[in-house]
Amino acid sequence: IQFQEKIHETFGRKRERVAIGIHDMSKIEFPLKYAAYEPSKISFVPLDMKQKMNLSQILEKHPKGKDYGWILDGKEKYPVITDARDNVLSFPPIINGELTRVTNNSRNLFIDVTGTSKHYILKTLNMICASLIDRGAKVEAVKVLYSGKPEMTPDMSCQKIKISLDYLNELLDTDLKDNELKNLLVKMGVEFLNGTASIPFYRTDVMHQIDVVEDAAISIGYEKLRHCFSQCSQCALWLKLFSISLFRESEHKRRLVHAVAGFADALGHRQRVRCRLQQDRHLVIVQFEARACRHAFDMGAGGGIHV
Repeated sequence: IQFQEKIHETFGRKRERVAIGIHDMSKIEFPLKYAAYEPSKISFVPLDMKQKMNLSQILEKHPKGKDYGWILDGKEKYPVITDARDNVLSFPPIINGELTRVTNNSRNLFIDVTGTSKHYILKTLNMICASLIDRGAKVEAVKVLYSGKPEMTPDMSCQKIKISLDYLNELLDTDLKDNELKNLLVKMGVEFLNGTASIPFYRTDVMHQIDVVEDAAISIGYEKLRHCFSQCSQCALWLKLFSISLFRESEHKRRLVHAVAGFADALGHRQRVRCRLQQDRHLVIVQFEARACRHAFDMGAGGGIHV
């Protein structure tokens, strides 16, 4: 349940993008229906309540309705999941029904994931299933009619991404061969064969080959990569608002100056980024010494900012 709520708040954007429901499957009669209803036309007993409430009343009176009702602002109808007996399982993204409450005696669970993006819905389901498998659970697929077409979920197939060794070696300033890269990526749970990386189904952070390059850099160890300084600089007039003291006051202010200067924050950890300050009258030169992730600055991991 804690994992569920963490996904809601982060990956799910406070349930606006993705919402998860976990139910005691022994109380459910299949098939299920996911449909929209007028707020006053359907009622059920929501979790932690004793009496039936319609959808409008839940948004007005239930704690979860008060917390997340804003997601449905302006909507004439609200989404509801019902079973074959017309029992309400869930009013996503607000609250589940008391009928399918999970208890210490629950042995079989049904998981529903709803949201505004099919991609994020499927990735969320994969994360939950991977977490349950790690705890010894057996996961079974469910057939879902999506836009009239049947689909089996979850989809646990690996994502395939083509990797260019030239691209990787240029960014990391290395000279890795196929077998060396294969040995590095296997430490990160990624298989590499014939120029293609197989990304585990539960990885939601890998969207491009640059993410695989990052995995390789982590596997090598940032501290083992060669130092590289870029020759680029950004020049501007001195602003009275800023002074040399602000660089010593807080990490937040330093990042603000760097962002305004047009630099990307590739390495935020203090052990990975070292600022060298040199004051010459009204000129402050900030030299970044960073390891790897040179793509973030397009031509180098570091840069000089002339303020």
